Amino acid sequence: MLDERRIPPAVAAFYETNGRWPSVVTDSDYERSLGQWLNRQRVALASKTMDDFRRAALDQAIPGWEADPDSIWLDRAREASDFLLTHRLIPSVQSSRYNERMIALWLTGQQSLLRAGRLRGDRRRWLEEHCPGWSRTPPRTLTKKTAGPVGIRNA
Repeated sequence: MLDERRIPPAVAAFYETNGRWPSVVTDSDYERSLGQWLNRQRVALASKTMDDFRRAALDQAIPGWEADPDSIWLDRAREASDFLLTHRLIPSVQSSRYNERMIALWLTGQQSLLRAGRLRGDRRRWLEEHCPGWSRTPPRTLTKKTAGPVGIRNA
């Protein structure tokens, strides 16, 4: 467990070093712990359970830590794209790898939004361009360990 006083500077250093916020969808236990902590802060802010003193302290220690829903969505979409293009297969929610399971669940959610007609057009287009096969794969395939390879289009 990380020391609460050391987490904000660690998150800031991670961002400065990597040019992105720590992710909860990673094989790195250290990055995942930072990402989970950051997500909890963002949830507290969004749900208005964070006091003004804590918010000010985070603003000073981690400039730009607040994320709007579009930024968070884009972070998740990039993680899905990286997985699909790197592994060339649809992630499985039954995988032993945490990051693969989380990406599979996120993609299943996007498919549900698409089927319900509630996925924004700009998000659908982004996924179609950067996540080959994401919408053509039946949701049940995402839950099978033997999910087939993703068809990668040549650009």
